[in-house]
Amino acid sequence: MMTISRYKLFTLIVCPATLLLGHLLSYWFPDDLQYRINKDGLLNSFFVKRGWFWTSAIGWWCMIRYRSFNRQNHHSLVRYAILTIWWYMFTQSLWFGSAPIMDLIFTLTGGSCKFDVFDERGRLSSLFHDTFPRRIRSLERIYHLLKKKPAHDELLEQSLNSIRCAMNGTECHRELAKSVVPTDLNHYIHDSLFSGVTRNSSAVCRTLGGYWVGGHDPSGHIFLITLMIMYLLGELHIFGKRAFSRILREKNMSFKPFIDLFDNGAIWNVLSKKPETYSQLFFMTVVQPPLTFANSFTVFSLQLIKFVVLENPVILLVGLFLMWWWSFLVTSVVFHTLSEQVSGLAFAYLVAGVIYWNDHWFIRNAMH
Repeated sequence: MMTISRYKLFTLIVCPATLLLGHLLSYWFPDDLQYRINKDGLLNSFFVKRGWFWTSAIGWWCMIRYRSFNRQNHHSLVRYAILTIWWYMFTQSLWFGSAPIMDLIFTLTGGSCKFDVFDERGRLSSLFHDTFPRRIRSLERIYHLLKKKPAHDELLEQSLNSIRCAMNGTECHRELAKSVVPTDLNHYIHDSLFSGVTRNSSAVCRTLGGYWVGGHDPSGHIFLITLMIMYLLGELHIFGKRAFSRILREKNMSFKPFIDLFDNGAIWNVLSKKPETYSQLFFMTVVQPPLTFANSFTVFSLQLIKFVVLENPVILLVGLFLMWWWSFLVTSVVFHTLSEQVSGLAFAYLVAGVIYWNDHWFIRNAMH
């Protein structure tokens, strides 16, 4: 009978437990919290959306740094390749030129890409994207795409004029021709930009300025972060003891440059060195402090980079894990419905759960 270590149990339950915690915490926060959080902030746009790159880079650098290539590395490569293929199929494209699995689920359950820019009164619709910055960026995309249309007709001119007014925050709905209503403009924008699209995916929809409406939308964030967390923890199990013991034995990190950053005041320089001339006084109080600070900061930064990145990258791995875990918690508290979160988690566990539940069985069957 297979026994499960505490570490493997932690690897397998950390994401479901965090999802449950986030769902419970969501009852304590206001319903409009998702509109207050910047989805396009640094953490989401630069790290999470490029998460598989960061996870791959740091994960593989740790494996290269802490052990030579052997049979374990070969197994790690197989696990990584399968997880990467599954990530690509679910979030990027099921096959080259087709929509990913999560978008196929969305469209098959009634979802579609909408371009309902204006409400019934001709004003910018509050349903057009969920944040004001995204509305403006999408309006700019739509405007520039419509401007490229070779043939100009009445609906095109009315659409461009109304979009300009919406971007400028003015009301121009009264200038619409009597035969044109706001819904006509919405239909025209949709037909002009999306009617000829062959790949119905969320990425294409966003690129054209539209937004997903209806359907079951499995949480891509939950799916991706689950894969990344399980991959990092699963591979850390192989070299973790060696990596952490190396940190405890490390003696090369000197904190003297860090101390020098604060042991560098003008008054201290004068009291300790006692200048004899005005030029020496000027140098010690005006020139020396910033020069010493810059030198100490450079030395300390280089030492820190060497210690963390080159010699002990497991610190980066732990930091990345904590960042992914925090992003997972925020997503489970604020974004998507519980069913969409659970489906994203379930699709991640279809592969990652099997791999790290019994990796020896999985590798043996995957390689034959």
